[in-house]
Formats: sequence, structure tokens, C-alpha cells
Amino acid sequence: MNWEAVGAIGEILGAVAILVTLVYLANQIKYARLTAMDGNRANRVVGIRDLNGRLVADADARKAWNKAIDPAFRELHDDISESLGLSFDEASIVILQGWNWMYTHWAQYHSMKSPEDDAELKLICKVWYGADPMKTLLRHPAFRACFEPAFVSWLDGVVAAD
Repeated sequence: MNWEAVGAIGEILGAVAILVTLVYLANQIKYARLTAMDGNRANRVVGIRDLNGRLVADADARKAWNKAIDPAFRELHDDISESLGLSFDEASIVILQGWNWMYTHWAQYHSMKSPEDDAELKLICKVWYGADPMKTLLRHPAFRACFEPAFVSWLDGVVAAD
């Protein structure tokens, strides 16, 4: 074997090494992006939970919020009040907490998870959304309209599954 053949083999090995490195980096970038998306969803849930928590804790703020709500949300409050035997204000608290749970489960639905995590999430959601007050909230069109249709359909399937 002469030096030209050794050089050619070295160039081929170098090209293969560069290709393997590029594939590895592309894979790392993909997972870094997915991790960042998971973090963004989690931060969004924390923000929503914080805002809703403030409304739940402050009766005056909740009263002002309830005065200004859209007619569809007023109907949601009225329906929840009637079907669960709650006052309008109590229904408001239940709805705000329901949003917290929905957004939490939405973020978990979209996150990177193992098959075991997915099975656990389905079990939690089946129990949680299969009983009141979440069952009633999940059935209401105004409440459903606040969430991604694919997630709501997934929840419907989980709750209906045997």
C-alpha cells in the first residue's frame, strides 16, 4: 500500500467522522429544542396558576373579574353553579382551579415522557376528568374552547376508555 492509498483512506475516515459528528449534533439540537419547549410550557402553566391563584385568593378581584366576563363564560359559571349546586362565586373558584388542572395536564400531555409516564398521565386524567367537578367542566363548550382541540379530544378518549 502506498502513501496515496493511506491518504485516501484517511480522507474517507475523516469524512465519515464529520458526518457522524453532524448527525450527533443535529440529534442534540433536536432534544435541546424539545427540552426548551417543555420548559416554556411549564413556565406558562406556572404563570396561569399564579394569576388564577390570585383571583381565587382575592374576593374583590374575583368579583370584578366576574362582572366583566364574556357572556359565554357567564353561561359557564351559571351552568356550573346550577349543576354542582354552587354559588356563582364558588363556581368561579372551581372554574379557575379547573383551568389550572387543565393547563397542567396539557403541559404534561405535550412533554417528553416515557411510556410509563404516559400510562400514569392517562390514569390520572381518567380518574380526575371522570368525576365532578372536572367532568362537568370538560363537557362545557365554553370551557373546552379554551384548550387545544387535540388535547381535549385526547382527554375525551382517555375518559371514555375502559
